[in-house]
Amino acid sequence: DRANGLGWMYRYNELCAAYARAQLTALDDGIAHARRLFAILREGISDLPGLIVQPEPEWGQENGYNFVCHLDPAAYGYDGPVNYLREAIVSALAAEGAPVMVWQRRILPEFAPFAARSAYGNGSPWREFDSDVDYEPAQFPAALYHSASYFIFSGLRRPNPEQMAHDIVKAVRKVWDNRDEIDVDALALNADA
Repeated sequence: DRANGLGWMYRYNELCAAYARAQLTALDDGIAHARRLFAILREGISDLPGLIVQPEPEWGQENGYNFVCHLDPAAYGYDGPVNYLREAIVSALAAEGAPVMVWQRRILPEFAPFAARSAYGNGSPWREFDSDVDYEPAQFPAALYHSASYFIFSGLRRPNPEQMAHDIVKAVRKVWDNRDEIDVDALALNADA
């Protein structure tokens, strides 16, 4: 969350390309497997108060990369900052062995290259294009709320078996069944990081 500039890293060699190409032959089966694990998770936790589980869109099929959830603090029964609740839930789920994480706690406009308007140093690219674009984070309330309220279950794909999804369901249900015992303020260690 502390980038100082923007850049690219295009480092790929022939061996990596050959391996990636070979993996493409298993892509459809891998996505189907991940979608089965996602379905188990959706069926097992969609009824929990305050937990927003994303449905698979009717217009397409998800790729099964990461299972994203959001929190609704009011429905959960919490009236503090959503990011405090999120960090406490993530800590509790991790303590139960669930593969849970938060990928990014800040939105891009909060990163130094955008806030300072100096992505490539010395004001570039804004100086070249005479841009007056403003990256004040408050202009992006939906992104701010998303970054404060989401978490991810990762690893729901091959080689992990369907049992992994069932184990995550058990962990989530255990945390929700015992939510009155969660000390949000004590567990919200990363909330303001």
